[in-house]
Amino acid sequence: MNATRYYYKFWLKSSRGTDEITVRVYDYKPDEETLKGDVEEWTEIFSCTKVSENAWSYGWEEIDGTTLPLPKDREECLKWHTESCAAYFKASAERRLWASLLCKFPYNGSSKDC
Repeated sequence: MNATRYYYKFWLKSSRGTDEITVRVYDYKPDEETLKGDVEEWTEIFSCTKVSENAWSYGWEEIDGTTLPLPKDREECLKWHTESCAAYFKASAERRLWASLLCKFPYNGSSKDC
């Protein structure tokens, strides 16, 4: 018998660049108080939450197949991960190219190269 599991994405962002996510799995439908306590416990491992001049925020979102896709098995999850990595590295390379062009005439807004 396959027990129902509930998947939640926890996220943390800060003004100094922290951008973290993790997935928490429950064997029961957690209430908001449980989720808040668990996400706050998870955020404590990050130093951004301990620096007073750092602005940070956190939250959670259920991964239920409607708001976020949920793969049917490990093979599909691995496929999606591989595809996401390929898209990320392609976009990262393109971003570096466009950033480099912004330092070259005529894209830099001046009459010569940087």
